[in-house]
Amino acid sequence: MKIQDLFSELPTPSSHSTTQPISTNRHQEVAPSTNDNPVYQPSPLLQFAYSHNITELNYTEDQTSIGYRKDNSMALYAHSSTNFQMRQETISIEATFSAESLGLTAKDFEQSGNQPLQFSLSLKKSDIQIAYKSHTQTVQPMRPADEILRDLGKSIVDAMRNKGGGILLNLDEEALSTLLSDEKISKVFKELLNLIAMVNSMKKLEGKRGKNEINISGKGQPYIDHAESLSINNQETSIEFKFTILPPSTEQKQPQISAQTANTSEPAEQPALDIKV
Repeated sequence: MKIQDLFSELPTPSSHSTTQPISTNRHQEVAPSTNDNPVYQPSPLLQFAYSHNITELNYTEDQTSIGYRKDNSMALYAHSSTNFQMRQETISIEATFSAESLGLTAKDFEQSGNQPLQFSLSLKKSDIQIAYKSHTQTVQPMRPADEILRDLGKSIVDAMRNKGGGILLNLDEEALSTLLSDEKISKVFKELLNLIAMVNSMKKLEGKRGKNEINISGKGQPYIDHAESLSINNQETSIEFKFTILPPSTEQKQPQISAQTANTSEPAEQPALDIKV
């Protein structure tokens, strides 16, 4: 038998049937599909933090002081007010970048010993407004109507007890306007005038001369009116920026073996032949 005939009678092995199962198995073992178990992670290129705080304080104080004379008339009236307002606003911004996002390499971090680079910036604005007002004046008050009537009645009684002549009544403009301002007070005042007229008639019939003068003033004793106010408005705003740049990652990805590499990395095994001549 010829050797050529022997090779022609042997079955030729199929490369597709022998290598395909091997290449498929190796591809599944080395590089499993990632679509079966997906993992979602946030972007590592930037981390951002923002905080905003506002503090407000309002304070108001009113104080009144009154001084009296020995006759219990008011001599001093003082009023003071204080208003304080404060508002503080603080804004903080922190951002962390990766070196890859800024195009930096490990060489840029050599001087820092491969440590993160940090930059900070602070801005502060303060606005204070202070206003102070003071005012002092002398006030001439008006006497109340009941007080004027009380003095008028007492003076008429004293004049009637006197053995002198009739009664002469003198009223200033303030006293007259006060007594005529109210209808009830006006009626009492007219009755007192009628009483004075009757007394004067009786004194005239008795032949008594002279006059008992009664002077009534509607003005009260003056007092000092003092007022002062203090207003403070403070506005503060603070802004802080902090930036951090992380060094490049040192992790290296493992190369993946593809199916094509698995097919070509090892040749398909040929069946052993036992040739006899």
